[in-house]
Amino acid sequence: MKYFHIIGYIIALTISIHFVFVYFDTSNWVPVKESKYLTATLFTVNQAGLGNCLFEVVALRGIAQTTNRIAFVNSNEKELIGNFEKRIGNSFPELYKQFEIKNVDKDDILRVPFQGECCIQTHPRGIKNISHQFMHIEGAYYQSFKYFDHIREDVREWLKPADKYFLIADSYLPKKEQKDKFKICTHIRRGDFATDKMHAPTNSNFTIRALKFLVSEYDFEHHNNMMLVFLGNDEKFENELRTQIQNIDTITLPKSDPEIDLAFSRKYCDVVLITAPSSTFGWWLGYLSKTGNEVYYEDILETGDKVAYQMHQQDFYPNNWIKLKTYRRDGSVNKL
Repeated sequence: MKYFHIIGYIIALTISIHFVFVYFDTSNWVPVKESKYLTATLFTVNQAGLGNCLFEVVALRGIAQTTNRIAFVNSNEKELIGNFEKRIGNSFPELYKQFEIKNVDKDDILRVPFQGECCIQTHPRGIKNISHQFMHIEGAYYQSFKYFDHIREDVREWLKPADKYFLIADSYLPKKEQKDKFKICTHIRRGDFATDKMHAPTNSNFTIRALKFLVSEYDFEHHNNMMLVFLGNDEKFENELRTQIQNIDTITLPKSDPEIDLAFSRKYCDVVLITAPSSTFGWWLGYLSKTGNEVYYEDILETGDKVAYQMHQQDFYPNNWIKLKTYRRDGSVNKL
């Protein structure tokens, strides 16, 4: 009996297939396309600060979308996958969800030279037509907003800090009138920038002059309702700056988790001033700050910062950001 059921099933299947090919035009049927995947070395996930790390990860996601691929991280790379889960998965779970974790043999991955200098965009059009299923772009840093600016609103959501960080940010402004003030947020970057002979650290003279310019710039509209906020990695330096500022409220945020600074900037910073022009964390504070705000930065060519020689400024600084220049005649700072 079971034998006859099998025979009947085979006959019915044969008739169904015949019916499809006789009565339907199959000449234009398109086979299901095989998904294509993109990954990168992502060395900053293992051994660099959060600003560098976010550039590589977000850029990879943006390049994947531009090239019609799915961003993935190879689970065969044990150190990378562990740090990716810890640094991205724990702090930015929505960004983490944008990547597939796949186990792919290295011999099945096509490695393609891609990024040269840190801060010069290599256009993805050069790799868009590669047909290999798994591609690994070689290079590092990927520090150009042009890799992901087409999905900026998505990026803002993926990098939104957890609620606990916003609660801590709120605690820095315990009074309602503090929360309501117009805030100029100044990012300070010292530490290794002051000694590595590569980057230019925050300069106190420029910072004070730039703040005087910004206060005057916004004074007409926000007179007596302004606050200066210092964020960074050198509280002593920041507090010394505060002593040089008169007749305006100032606060220094305590050095803490970078996610807290990102939360504060996103919620409260009406203006962001980047005083170390190659600081990638300062860059993200500006890019992810309060919607509708303005971002200012020191002209990198005036600072002696050697990253300038690895940078196309139009690839690193968004077009709507405002460059500040120091005028030798009187030492004043103004828009370039």
